[in-house]
Amino acid sequence: MSHLESMISLKLGGIIVAAFIAGAFVASPELRAYAANTVFSTDIVDGEVKSADIGASAVTNSKISGGAVSNSKLGSNSVTTSKIQDGGVQTADIADGNITNAKLGANSVNSSRILDGTITSADIADGTIKTIDIGTIKVFRIGDGAIG
Repeated sequence: MSHLESMISLKLGGIIVAAFIAGAFVASPELRAYAANTVFSTDIVDGEVKSADIGASAVTNSKISGGAVSNSKLGSNSVTTSKIQDGGVQTADIADGNITNAKLGANSVNSSRILDGTITSADIADGTIKTIDIGTIKVFRIGDGAIG
């Protein structure tokens, strides 16, 4: 084999190897994700993505599909009040019966957090307010006809 034939064979071999590598690169979902800078749920295996792997502002409401986060997917104490911004939970977001006395910490609800007119006498079950709880109510706060 001549020197020229040897050089041509080497170049063809290099082209074949490059085509093989490129084909493997295109075929692999992981490599495709890195190349395109996108990751789809089908590309993720359990435990592969950790909070350190997710950049600031990488997850937004628009990127989370409906029903993607459920109670069973949240670890115990994973959502705390310090992680919920003001106005992050609206009353329309809370189903009836989800917040009970047992779930409220001491002094977690005060009068400044209750909007005027949101609690009526019809909302308070018999026996739920005891005299020990009335220490902060002053006479001038009781309107006409409030006590029958």
